[in-house]
Amino acid sequence: MFDNIILAFGPFVGSFQTEIEIFRPYTRWITEAIKPWKTYISVHSNRSFLYEWADEIVPVYENLSRDELSQVELIHEKLSREDFNMIQKLFEKSIPKESHIIKSFSLSYSKSSKTHYSIFNKLYERLEVPDVKTYMPENKYIAFIPDKKEDLCKLEFLYGDLKDEYNIIVIGDMKTHLESSNIILRKIDYFENGYKYIMKYLSNAEAVLCPTGHWNLISNLQGIPTFSWGKDLTLYREGGILNFGNFCTSIFSDENTSPQVISENFKYFYKKIKEMK
Repeated sequence: MFDNIILAFGPFVGSFQTEIEIFRPYTRWITEAIKPWKTYISVHSNRSFLYEWADEIVPVYENLSRDELSQVELIHEKLSREDFNMIQKLFEKSIPKESHIIKSFSLSYSKSSKTHYSIFNKLYERLEVPDVKTYMPENKYIAFIPDKKEDLCKLEFLYGDLKDEYNIIVIGDMKTHLESSNIILRKIDYFENGYKYIMKYLSNAEAVLCPTGHWNLISNLQGIPTFSWGKDLTLYREGGILNFGNFCTSIFSDENTSPQVISENFKYFYKKIKEMK
């Protein structure tokens, strides 16, 4: 442990996907490697619960956090590089220096720099489930996360084909389809607690159904059986570097794949879950 070092991470103004895939595991890896006296992190206030180990959270401007759709990878589309640099300087000035050495870490403010951060410089771990009060279904349920990376018509077919046969709830943030069926987006305190609700519903689901990507990563971390589909299967399926030993079935799917194929494969997957219990 370095008693004379303060770590400062951020500010991070980018997307939830990039936060889960890069920023959070990167900050955890550095923190565990250095073991500083204190850790300061500047992030979106409504996702600060992801950093339970931090000593101090310095929230970025609320208008940046509320505008989810402008959060793209590592940047915020309505924040120039010059303004980002100014916010970064203000963050660093807010940290009491005393007699300590401050080590600052901030990801490159660029859309094209996601690949600069190696998997070996990240620490992935199970995410803490927030203690937030909300109605939870009495019976076991499947959490369906219709991420907007997938075609809307395909997602609508899947939901319509499965909802009468299974107890399915739709969850997700503002970058997911099926908004009218999403129980998270309907909550009046969505901005303050939306991501907390998502984590709670996902972490208590019997199974998760989603396209491959960051939602698949989260469900693998939480150890929830997951069925996913997409082109990038290698990382998330059983044996993949982002699977973490979770029971997960991933099938290849592109724009030519029928949603019926996805639906039938999911039904077989769910049957396997029932047989395992």
